[in-house]
Order: sequence, then C-alpha cells, then structure tokens
Amino acid sequence: METIKKYRIEGIDCANCAADIERALQRHPGLEQARINLATQTLGINPGYLDTARSVIASMEPQVRVSDRREPSRSPAELGKTAGMSEGTANPSRGGEQVRNAGTSEGAGGPSSAAGRGLLGVVSGLRTSLSRFFEDRELLRLAAGGLFFLGGIILGSVTSGAVSMALRGSLLGLFGLQAGPGLGWLQGFTGIQALFTTAFIITGWPVVWSALRNLVRGAVFDETLLMTIATLGAAAIGELAESAGVMIFYGVGEWLQDRAVNRSRQSISALVDLRPDTLRLVVPGGETRTIPASEAEPDQVIEHWPGERIGVDGILESAQGSFDTSALTGESVPRTIRRGEEVAAGFLVTDSPVRLRVTRRVEDSAVSRILNLVEDATDKKAKTERFIARFARIYTPLVVAAALGVALVPPLAFGGDLNQWVYRALTILVISCPCALVISIPLGYFAGLGAASRRGVLVKGAEYLDRLASLSGLAFDKTGTLTKGVFEVRRVRVSEGFSEDGVIRMAAEAEAMSSHPIARAILSYAEGGGISPGSREEQERTEHRGMGITLKEQDRSIAVGNGRLMEDLGIQVPQDGLGGTVVYVALDGRYAGVLEIDDEVKPGTWDHIQDLKRAGVSRMTMVTGDREEPAVRMARDLGITGVRHSLLPEDKVSVLEGFMQEDRGTSGFIGDGINDAPVLARADVGIAMGGLGSDAAIEAADVVLMSDSLGALGDGIRIGRQTRRIILQNIIFALGFKAIIMIFGILGEATMWQAVIADVGVALVAVLNSIRILPGTRS
Repeated sequence: METIKKYRIEGIDCANCAADIERALQRHPGLEQARINLATQTLGINPGYLDTARSVIASMEPQVRVSDRREPSRSPAELGKTAGMSEGTANPSRGGEQVRNAGTSEGAGGPSSAAGRGLLGVVSGLRTSLSRFFEDRELLRLAAGGLFFLGGIILGSVTSGAVSMALRGSLLGLFGLQAGPGLGWLQGFTGIQALFTTAFIITGWPVVWSALRNLVRGAVFDETLLMTIATLGAAAIGELAESAGVMIFYGVGEWLQDRAVNRSRQSISALVDLRPDTLRLVVPGGETRTIPASEAEPDQVIEHWPGERIGVDGILESAQGSFDTSALTGESVPRTIRRGEEVAAGFLVTDSPVRLRVTRRVEDSAVSRILNLVEDATDKKAKTERFIARFARIYTPLVVAAALGVALVPPLAFGGDLNQWVYRALTILVISCPCALVISIPLGYFAGLGAASRRGVLVKGAEYLDRLASLSGLAFDKTGTLTKGVFEVRRVRVSEGFSEDGVIRMAAEAEAMSSHPIARAILSYAEGGGISPGSREEQERTEHRGMGITLKEQDRSIAVGNGRLMEDLGIQVPQDGLGGTVVYVALDGRYAGVLEIDDEVKPGTWDHIQDLKRAGVSRMTMVTGDREEPAVRMARDLGITGVRHSLLPEDKVSVLEGFMQEDRGTSGFIGDGINDAPVLARADVGIAMGGLGSDAAIEAADVVLMSDSLGALGDGIRIGRQTRRIILQNIIFALGFKAIIMIFGILGEATMWQAVIADVGVALVAVLNSIRILPGTRS
C-alpha cells in the first residue's frame, strides 16, 4: 500500500485554487493519491515525490508553501514559557514563590504606580498592534490603496457642486494658489482619475496577475478572473471610482475572510490538539530541565504539576495521581491512577505533582493518534460536501452565462442602454463566487468532528458524522458494552452423585488453556477455593466455537459449555430457575453440575439508554449468547425492547442484517471493536467502545467512544445533528442571499458596492456560523 504523509500547505485559502492544484498533482506519476485538505491546510502525498509536488505547486501558485508539519525547534527564550504549564503555576518545591512575588510587586507601588502601569500597558498594546500592522504586507497594501481611494473621494467632493466651489477656493487660497492653467488637472478631474487608478493598481494588481495566470492554465471561471472582468468593465464604462472601491473592498473582504478561516482552524485544532509544546525532564540527581515535547524519548522520566496536561504516554512512577480525563474520554469525574498504571497524553493533573516514565514518543501518543484521526476524517467527505464541490463547478459558469445574457439581450433585443445593462451584468459577476459554500461547509464538518472528539467521540469521517446524525436504530453487543465484561461465579449447583469441588475442578481443568473472560472467572473461583486443575498430560482438548470445550483423557471425558453444546452431545440438562450466564459440566455423557456466572451492568447504563432515546434512537435491540430468560430480563431492566439471544459470534452479522431490514432508517451496531469487526463493518454506523489506547478499536469502527461508557454517544448524535443544521443554514443563507442580490442587480436596484459587500459578508457569516458548534461559542 502506498505510503501517504501529511505536509502543511500555507498561502492557499481559495477552494477552487486548491481543487485545481490537487487535480494538477494527480496528473503526475506518483502523485495520483495527492489530497489537499483546505480545512486543515494539509497536503497528503507520497513523501518520495515531495520535490515534484513543490515544483507543480510553485508553477501554479508561487506564494503557496509546503513544509513539514513538525514544529521547528524553539529558542531557549521560547522554551522558558511552557505551553503545558498553567499560567502562574509555581514550582511546588519553592512553595509558590512565583505567585507571591507577583502579588507583592503589584501591591507595593500604590495607586500612582498602578496608573503608570496601566498607561504603560496601553502604550505597549498600541505598539504591539502597530508592529503587527506594519508586518502584514497585505494589510499595508490595502491601507495604501485605501488612502489613494479616500484622496480621490475627498478631492471629488471638493471639486464638484456649487457648495464645494467656495471650499475649493478656500483650499487653494490657503496655499496662496489660484486656479489657473497650472492647476487645470484639478478643474478637469484628471487628478481624481489618477488617484482612483493608483488605488486600483495598488490593491488590484495581485488579483489581475492571478487571473492572468489562471487564464493561461485554463481556469476561466476563477474568482480572480471574474473580479478582474467586473472591475475593468466598470472602469471601461466610466465607473472608475466604483471599480477601485470594489477592488479595495474585495481585498479587505479576502483579508478578513482569510483571518476568520485561520482563526477558526486554530480554534478547532486547539480543541483537539492537547499536546503541550514543552516538557519538564527529570535528569540524574532529581533536578528538572525544560525540553521540547518532540525530544522526549521512551524510558525518560517526565514531571508534571497540577493544572498541566500530560504531554506523552507513560507509566506512572509516583505512588498515585488524580487526573481529569474529560478531554479524551468525555467523563467529568477525576480518575485515580496508581504506580505502574498507564497515563495517556492529554490527561490533566488535578491534585499533586506526578512523575511518569515515557513509553511512546509524542507523535505516537494517544492524543496524537486522536488528532491525526480527526484531521484524516475531514478527507472522507460527506455527501453534502461532494455535492457542493460538483455544484460549484457548474454554478459559476451558469452565473457568468446569465450575466452575459443580461449585458447583451436587453440592449440588442429591446434597445436598452448598453452601459446600464453592462453595469448590471458586472454586478452579477461580483456576487457569483461560491466561496461562502466551498469554504464554510468543510470547515463546519471539521468543527463538528473536533467538537465530538472533545466529548470523547471520535468520528472517522464527515460521512459518518452525517450517518450518526440520522441514527434511528442501534443494536448493542451485551458483554463489555452494556455490562462490565468482568465475570464472577455466583453459584454452583451439582447433580446427585457429584461434589461441588469436583464440578469446579472439572470446569477449571477444561478451561485451563483458555483466555476467555468466562474461563478466567472459573479459574479465579477455583483458585480462591484452593482447587487446582488436574494434570494436563495425555489430554485431547477440543474447542467448540461459541459453545464450549470437550476434554478426553484415558479413562474419562469432560464437557464444559452452554446448553447448545450439551444438546449437540445429547446430554439432558436443567433449563429452569437458572440466572445469568450458565456453564454446564458433564462427565462421560452425564450431567454433573452447572456454574451460574454474572456480569454486572455498567453504572448509569439505564440513564444512557434513555438519553439515546431522547436523541432520536427509537429502535434498540440487544444481541447476546446468553439464554433467553436472563437476556430478556436484562433488556427489560435497561429499557431495551428487542432481544436476540443464544447467538454464536458468526450469527451477529445475519441478526444485524435482519434488524436493518426492519426499518429504512440508519442502523448502527455498538461493540468492543475487537471481536466484532465483521458486524461493525456491516452496520451503517459501526461504533466501538473503549478506544483509548486501542488501535484495534480505531481500525474496526466508523465511530469510536474513547471511554467504556455509553454516555458520550448521545452527545455525538446531537453534535452530528447540530453540524448538519449548521451546514444546511449556510447553504440556504449563501444561495438565498446571493440570489436576492442577483435579482436586485438585474432590476438595477443593487450596485457593485453592495454586491461585493454582500459577497464578503455572506462568506464571513458562513465561516463564523460553521464554528458555532465549538465549546465556548454561542448557539
């Protein structure tokens, strides 16, 4: 299978440009699998063809840069501020000296010094803002063009109208000048035209140059070409001021849109990327020093203080520690972990300093796998995304054709004013770009995937998020999903002529080589009673899949398993009055006894089932290998209406298919993600539980719950539905608003100014609406 590596791609925010680059890359041998993800600004390619990809991209968009996603090494000054540390956290060994010093210095100066610090703060903030302004070349260019444009507006006001005649004379007199031949440019307005032309050149030359490049490549309906035609067309019919103004507003809108999109990306990435930039390494002698998180190696010891996030996976070296795991699992109750147990990156230390021994590098940690999963999920597009991508390719040509018709048909057919109808056509061109859709919809899905991950629900693609939103039926695997999966022998019944110890010994002897949870429960019960299995020599052991085990020795045969095994062997066993999971024991074809084994229901399962019903899951069924009586009882106690009992593992797929045929809605299956791979793959939505640290669970399912609780699934369904509502809102709002402006443009009631402001406004509103689902944003 071809190796694909993700690279950061910067300097591209146009969805059409990204699609053009992607198609160009895919035409080159070795780059057929190239994928550009605009929402995450990543490029996925075979790393052996990186130079080829850079060359192709540079020939199309010279400003676009492809770089490795790993953060560069930081300077010692930067390393002094540890991203993993909570601000103001003091070293415990110093007794909070840092916090006390900060508090003392602030109170020592009195009100006057506080006022002075406030003034210095204002000056410092102003200096920082100015510094950022002058570092932003794009903003400087727009500001320069805006000044020339403003000069043209002011000069136009001064040199037109009776009221302004006196003002113009006053301005000339102020400098001791008179309106003579030397100032004819002022009287003839050519100076105003020069100012507007300069403003257009300053702000519009990158747009025009990009349009020409795209035209040479055959990208006829690129937004830069449409904007170039619209503004040059306006200048050609004498609307020079409007031409310059529209180009300036377009540039400002693109600048605002880029920053809104980048802020949105950063917010979403920060939501799922819980890795601190630096770690505190314990060196020989017990001292600590700060290192970049990327330099942490297995077997090194890392120290974390309360309020910090764990940066790498490791084994706890301290006696114990309390951790907030909600960022990964969605569970709000702190978890206590003891020495020798695993601690995952992304956990938050809550009570006391802890030390752990690194087991994986930062790029292999649990939180890195989660981040990669969320980013990769955006590559798996939903039907809505694919539709919008196809729609965008025909939408713009249709609008251009409509604009051409508006410009030519009325003047030619009805004798209308050519300039007037050309102006109206140019207004339609300005509003024609579908950027609001092609940017906001992938961003909306990315936000939904990120929000779900923070609730402990990893969704492996936007398509699966849509399916989760429409989930109406759910089949539950019982063991490990509804129950803890920890079995205990509760009761032993024996037949006449057999002893309890003898029945337990035969069961343990048969199960001694098995790793099944029920086998472990039997062996544990035997060990607790001081009963050891007999010799394993000269045994013929046969495992009957899904039923049990038979054991043959020289002078006897033992059968241990469920009722189906006993039925196949022709052994009569009792059926009534038994609770939980039962394991029958038979010796030489004769029933010897039965072990009743219970698996405790997980706390809160009933509440979680009710929450799923409130979330819209109306059909539920439980699948289990248990007998009918205990299976029906458990389902009834949990509020699950359907039960499929006495099943073998291979029966689950056919049972699920029957369940899916009962209703046309979307059906899901939820299991442990390891033993249920076939049925998880068959379901419309395969959901695995307990995915934290489990690669098998992540591989097997479409949706992974990071905890062993059903609680997060209802949240995931609601997030999916809210994401779908937001996407629908963006589509209706963007297309509807653009349609209104087009209609007004055709009727002559909308200007190019209004069209460009509407186009930019629609894109900004759609982008901001897309991230509304993130925690901390208003609904």
